[in-house]
Amino acid sequence: MAERDEGAASTEPDSLLVWCLATFHTTLFVLVPLTLLHWAGALGDLLGGLSTTVGLALYGLLWATTWATNRRLLVTTPFAWTERWALSKASVKWGGVTGSCFFLELVAVVVGQAAVAGELGVPSAASVLPILFVLALGTLVAFVVGALVGVGQVVLDLTALRVVEVVSARN
Repeated sequence: MAERDEGAASTEPDSLLVWCLATFHTTLFVLVPLTLLHWAGALGDLLGGLSTTVGLALYGLLWATTWATNRRLLVTTPFAWTERWALSKASVKWGGVTGSCFFLELVAVVVGQAAVAGELGVPSAASVLPILFVLALGTLVAFVVGALVGVGQVVLDLTALRVVEVVSARN
């Protein structure tokens, strides 16, 4: 049985809820920037170099990462309006983890693709430190962005949950 954090929920999270939240969060995270890029007229140039297969694979990778972190969030924090403060705090943590993990997964995909294509040489000892610094800085930035996105998404989640509770109470 999986270990639980202190103050954790007493049951495993509802798998349909985890699936729905992961899908909603991933779709929203992809849709908002794509819409902004479209309005700015830069979407065609960006998508011109991306194949459908690669796009779907990246979306699937982001969805799987989001599913795993949403599941962990729901194992430790009940998804309820009355738990909104705990849920908000947990969303900072798990949103940041999602961002960092996805960044590192992207780095692994790019490095793996370069290795397969034979474009990856052995780094010199002098270049390892700057590479590690950029990797650490990128992971930190991805954590902060993920945490901010996580807070925005939990606000939307809680708003929708509250609307459902109010409508259900009236029926």
